[in-house]
Amino acid sequence: MQLLIAYALTVGAVTLAVVIATWPPRPWPALLLSAGPVVSVLAVAEVWPFDLIGWIAVLGVAYLYLVAPPLIPWRRRWARYLVPATCLFVCAGLVIFGGGLVMAVYLALPILCAAGAIIVAVLDRPQRV
Repeated sequence: MQLLIAYALTVGAVTLAVVIATWPPRPWPALLLSAGPVVSVLAVAEVWPFDLIGWIAVLGVAYLYLVAPPLIPWRRRWARYLVPATCLFVCAGLVIFGGGLVMAVYLALPILCAAGAIIVAVLDRPQRV
């Protein structure tokens, strides 16, 4: 049950940030965003052929949702801060409430990606003359 709550909060928070950043919704990003949770549900429900990947689908989708969105070059300036900050806060929450050092090692890549994206967004400001 704890894994389900952590999965829902992780995927839900990042999905919400990405939907806000890409508003109005377009078909292709919406399909990509919804594919991850659908694959996870099919894997947990043991629907063929998704039952072959099992829990890798569940953990992999949540991990991918934390790694990939901060690396996207968002068009809107505020989205360059919102999406990585959301991923960073989700990772911090998982480390604090989820397992301490083991979880911090597991989430090192998403934390570095999100922190790096925020640093790039800060340094990429247009220079005013």
